[in-house]
Amino acid sequence: MEISYKMPDTTYMEKTCSNCSAPFEVTQDDLDFYNRVSPSFNEKKCEIPAPTHCPKCRQQRRLAWQNMLHLYHRKCDGTGQQIISNYAPNTPYKVYDNPHWWSDEWDAKDYGREMDFSRPFFEQFDELLQEVPLPNLSIGYKTCENSDYINFAGDCKNCYLIAHANYGEDCMYGFGVKRAKDCLDCLNIFDCELCYECIDCRQSYNLRYCQDCEGCSNSLFLRNCEQCKDCFGCINLRQKQYCIFNEQKDKATYESFIAQFDTGSYASISSTRTKFDALQSESIYPALQGYQNENVFGDHIFRSQNIAESFDIQESRDMKYCERIYNGPNSDCYDVDQYGFCIEQIYEGSIVGKNTQRCNFCVLARYQNSDLHYCYQCFFSQNLLGCISMKREKYCIL
Repeated sequence: MEISYKMPDTTYMEKTCSNCSAPFEVTQDDLDFYNRVSPSFNEKKCEIPAPTHCPKCRQQRRLAWQNMLHLYHRKCDGTGQQIISNYAPNTPYKVYDNPHWWSDEWDAKDYGREMDFSRPFFEQFDELLQEVPLPNLSIGYKTCENSDYINFAGDCKNCYLIAHANYGEDCMYGFGVKRAKDCLDCLNIFDCELCYECIDCRQSYNLRYCQDCEGCSNSLFLRNCEQCKDCFGCINLRQKQYCIFNEQKDKATYESFIAQFDTGSYASISSTRTKFDALQSESIYPALQGYQNENVFGDHIFRSQNIAESFDIQESRDMKYCERIYNGPNSDCYDVDQYGFCIEQIYEGSIVGKNTQRCNFCVLARYQNSDLHYCYQCFFSQNLLGCISMKREKYCIL
């Protein structure tokens, strides 16, 4: 059931999710966006309707197309060599290792077929998906060195088991590792070096067990600190040095404390973590992690404008229901999970990025794509519908 009603400035449509039965809203701004990104063919506009799934169910559907963290041994279906892939060997998909997939030894158009308008589109798309070769990993393989066990990554050197990563060197066991060096067991770090078990830290050096810190160095157990160095167990500090559990100490006292603390002892780390967790539970934090924003709603948003219900966003504007979109300018996107690098007018996308515009319902549309609809693993292409594994192609259907 749908009910439209008028608020002072905006029209809302109340809907019920066809998947989980949860109520959700579609605003007039949402409808304007769907109209704006609706494609035109032969001067006839194909209107994208309002969604039938709620935002959470839509995101679950998109994330079902991502496998970043599970890797398998299998054979390349093109060369017969043993490879590492994020497609399990018992799946029905054909997989090529990246050098063979990017080579001129095969052509994705050879798998094309005519659209059968008497059959459902997605049934035909699934048949094509099971025949066209897919790359074994989503990596910029020419930009990676000695980094076989990484995925959804590029420009990495000597890295192992990291994902959603770029420009990493000597990093292991991380997710969201961006421009980092010698970092281990980290989540969402940017421009960091020598960090261990850190979350959402930026431009920091030699941190351990820290979260939401920027410009910090030589410290352990920090939370929401900026421009701090030589601190231990501190929360919400700015431009401080030689602090222990938020108490100011002199240099000699601090250095004596650090010398006696056994960083290699599991018991010492565990007891300190317990004390630090108690301090965290008593502390007050900002509602939003971010800065240089205007009219934003979400968390971990930086240098952005007009962002709604989105997380981990940088240098973007006019975005809604988006997550992990970096390196702008990015603009005018709804329901996009991950990537960025100058994207515009993207709707219902996953891993879409690098100078890509006007793509709807696409997964892994990377590197200078435009006007793609219902496509998977396409690169440097324009005006495609229902295509898979296309490289530098135009005006193709299935």
